[in-house]
Amino acid sequence: IQRFISVLPLGLPRALTRDTHLRGYFLPKGTFVIPLLVSSHQDPTQFKDPDCFNPTNFLDKGEFQSKDAFMPFRMCLGAGLARSEIFLFLTTILQRFCLLPMGSPTSIDLTPRYTGLGNIPPAFQLRLVAR
Repeated sequence: IQRFISVLPLGLPRALTRDTHLRGYFLPKGTFVIPLLVSSHQDPTQFKDPDCFNPTNFLDKGEFQSKDAFMPFRMCLGAGLARSEIFLFLTTILQRFCLLPMGSPTSIDLTPRYTGLGNIPPAFQLRLVAR
């Protein structure tokens, strides 16, 4: 989910630590750049069907596979805690409930609503059926 719809598509400004070239442009050491992280999250060389929600992008023969192109936490000190909390929250819900759409699953529009520097996921209704 964090790859599919990034709440903050822009990374924090960074200063280059050495001279580099990017797509034919010379960028000297010290140049400030603002990465557009959604470009790596939607890269078809890294993710099969990048415009579709597909959890198998992170599986290799059934085992979890980390991808360098996936950067949901942007070097945050609390990244480990945040990942643990998200994992526990979602697994608890999925263990206890079946999540079903109120209508047809094909009618759900997952296109984020853009507001300023961030994306807001669209609202839609779900039914939670106890397992």
